[in-house]
Amino acid sequence: MNDNDYQKYVKVFETWNENRTPLTLRWKDEEYTYYPDSSEEFRPCYLETIPENEQVRFFKARNEMPKNWWVSDRGTIIRIIGNENDGYQAALYYGQGEKRLQVRIKEQAYAREAIVGIVFEDKIPWIDEKAAECIEKYGLAAFRRNGEGIEVHHCKGYATFSSRTEAMNNLKINCDLNNIRFLPANVHKVLGYIQPNMKRLYSNTETIEDIHAINEALVRADVKETTIVSPGASGRQGDIRCLGDTVTTLDGRQMSFENAIKDMLQGMILKKIN
Repeated sequence: MNDNDYQKYVKVFETWNENRTPLTLRWKDEEYTYYPDSSEEFRPCYLETIPENEQVRFFKARNEMPKNWWVSDRGTIIRIIGNENDGYQAALYYGQGEKRLQVRIKEQAYAREAIVGIVFEDKIPWIDEKAAECIEKYGLAAFRRNGEGIEVHHCKGYATFSSRTEAMNNLKINCDLNNIRFLPANVHKVLGYIQPNMKRLYSNTETIEDIHAINEALVRADVKETTIVSPGASGRQGDIRCLGDTVTTLDGRQMSFENAIKDMLQGMILKKIN
């Protein structure tokens, strides 16, 4: 696939994107028609190697993606199929997976949400600093490093499906960028370790044992950074954020998180006294 092919794909996609006609997927026993929403934003998955693109966050990963794919901020993937003789056309892409919807790139499977999050990283509320560094360094391989890489987490849970149609309908939930987090594998484990405590923590009926369970989970997962855990309604829902070893104050000073808390509390005490 050369640069001329890529330019052809761009033109075909742009033509489809002007009118956004419905696209249908057909299987032996099922059919699904996608009706585009005018507010849905599409971006190319692939970024070619030019200086301007090399400055884009997660360029390495996007440079490895198919040249004929476009993805939306709601998880829809459009690919350009065909050839010079028969012509090209826009087609809806489904992927694979019985429990979770995946895409396949160069014989490797990835969570569909990983692709959405990489392309629309600016719309994710926050991305773990170590996770971002890993993606920048390894590209898509960051998501297949056997327990040492990056995992996709859904703060509000993953909507399962029993049919292809249901899987496509669930994209709006599972690919909601507010629901997606990129977490180092060990950080993600923390939420798994505290599953038995999650409902009580979420409903504010926690016991001292539940509080201790969070600390034990952090130690067990070897998470050394100052960490905020936001419980979810059930299971491995919720959010977790590592704040790092230092914070930057409003006047530009760098200090440990512990000292920053001490300074804040000291300021509150002095204000109360005065």
